[in-house]
Amino acid sequence: MAGVVTARGRAAVVAYLRRDVVTSLVALAAGAVVWELAARVLRAEWLPTFSAVVQRIGDLTGDPRFTDAVVESLRQVVVGYLIAVVLGVGVGVAMGLNAYVDTALKYFLDLALFVPPIIMAPVFLIVFGLSDTTLLSIVVLFASTVIAVNTRAAVAGAELQLRDVGRVFGAGRWTVIGRIVLPAALPLIFVGLHLGIARAVKGMIVGQLFLAVIGIGALSARYQQAFDATGTWSVAVVVIGMSLLLSWLIKIVDVLANNWAYGGADDEDR
Repeated sequence: MAGVVTARGRAAVVAYLRRDVVTSLVALAAGAVVWELAARVLRAEWLPTFSAVVQRIGDLTGDPRFTDAVVESLRQVVVGYLIAVVLGVGVGVAMGLNAYVDTALKYFLDLALFVPPIIMAPVFLIVFGLSDTTLLSIVVLFASTVIAVNTRAAVAGAELQLRDVGRVFGAGRWTVIGRIVLPAALPLIFVGLHLGIARAVKGMIVGQLFLAVIGIGALSARYQQAFDATGTWSVAVVVIGMSLLLSWLIKIVDVLANNWAYGGADDEDR
C-alpha cells in the first residue's frame, strides 16, 4: 500500500515551499522595509521601527518568562486545534452524510457560527473555573465551528455528486464514502482546517486577555497598560510568526493528503 509521504508528495511539498513560502517571506520582508521607513518618517510614539521591535524580541528571548509564555500559548493553540479538528470534522462528516443528523444539528451549528464565541467565555469560566480547560474550551469553540461548516458542505456536495459512481461498479456505501466521497471532499475540508488554525490563534489570544491573562495575552496586556508600544508590537509580531508557521504546517499536510488521495503514489507502490 502506498504511503502518504511518497516521492511525488515530497516533490509537491518542495514546490509549495519554493513557490508560496518563499514568496510570502519576500512579501513580508518588503512589508518590514515599508514599516521601517514609515516609522522613521512619521516618528510616532505608537509606531516603533521594525528594527527596534526585532531587537526587543531578541532581548525577550533571553527572559524565561517570555519563552514560557510563548510555549504555553503554542501548546494551548495546538491542543485546542487538534480537539477542534476531531470535533469539527466528525460533526461535519456526520451532517454531510446523514440528512437526519444534519437537520438535528444545523441550527446549533448556525448559532455557534453567528454568535461570537467570546459570549460563552463566562459560561466556561463558571463551569471550569480559572483553569486551562476554560482556555482550551474557548480555542475549541473558536476553531471547531468553521471546520464543521466547511466539512459539512464538502461532504454533502461530494456525496450528492459521486454517490452513484461507486454503486455503478457495485461498491457498498462505506466503500463509496471512504474511497470516493471523503477524498473528493478533502480540498474543501482543508479550507476549513486553514480557517480553523487562524481562529484557534484568535481564540487563544482572546481567552488569555479576557479570562486568565496568562501567556502571550498577559505580555500584551502588560505592555498596553505601560503604554509600551515597542513591547506591544513585539508580541504582535510573535503572534504573526506563530500563525504563519502553523498555517504553513497545515498547508504541507494539505499538499500531502491531497496528493495521496488523488493518486500521488510512486509507480513502484502501485
